[in-house]
Amino acid sequence: GTATFRAGQRAPELWDPRTGTVSPAGIFRRAEGGVEVSLNLAPLGSTFVVFRGRLPATSIASVRPDAVIEHAGGRPKLVSEKSGSYTVTFNSGMRSEVRVPQLSGVLMLDADWTVEFSSPAGAPPGISLRRVGPWTQQSAPELKYFSGTGRYRRTFALPDGWRAHAPRVELDLGHLWAIGEVKVNGRSLGVVWTAPYRVDCTAALRDGANELVVEVVGTWHNRLVGEARGELPRWTKTNVVSSQRGMGKDLQIGPWKNLDPIDAGLFGPVRLIPLAVQAVE
Repeated sequence: GTATFRAGQRAPELWDPRTGTVSPAGIFRRAEGGVEVSLNLAPLGSTFVVFRGRLPATSIASVRPDAVIEHAGGRPKLVSEKSGSYTVTFNSGMRSEVRVPQLSGVLMLDADWTVEFSSPAGAPPGISLRRVGPWTQQSAPELKYFSGTGRYRRTFALPDGWRAHAPRVELDLGHLWAIGEVKVNGRSLGVVWTAPYRVDCTAALRDGANELVVEVVGTWHNRLVGEARGELPRWTKTNVVSSQRGMGKDLQIGPWKNLDPIDAGLFGPVRLIPLAVQAVE
């Protein structure tokens, strides 16, 4: 989408409150009443649009089909998950055609995971999952009501030549609850806690075998529910006798024993997504 700001002749910057990064807006144009900025936000996402400095002599007004424009070293680059031809229109009226070559296919990593657990309250034995999903979907009470850290792990092999047609690779975890640290081949790629649950894993990947670990930490809610129902031994003590779960039509309010556990863990789908990064001349 786009938003128009009464910003005179100043250039827009995007300040990301989630990552702390500051970058020039990739696509914007002078419009009646101000500067129209193209914004590509994740679900429930937000950004600060800050105007400082003069409008550059050369800037990009639009890209068709839609793609992301990044500025690295002062030069614009087009980033896309799809191959094909893109038309970049500058605010001067000039146009540039950018050709994105064939990309490698998306790799699905949903199958064959193991999960190890740890918690100060004690932890159940590890489990194997044919398909990635929240540990709370298991029937055993010690898993259904587990509150702590679940370490999801799996290995995978990249097909021969796959990296040659993947200039940039992002790991998309789909969804998780509540917060997770991502590691590829022992290299931490940071912490994710809100959509999009994606990290750049280009530098961490290697040809052949790779290992992916996602350490997911849930909240204390589920342990309190399990103890209140008498399905776990009493370990915790709190003077909070009731709480709430969900929102909207799914809202539950009441004592702990009347609440349902919250799905916790790595939900997926987990994918390796190749992206093109092409200079715009």
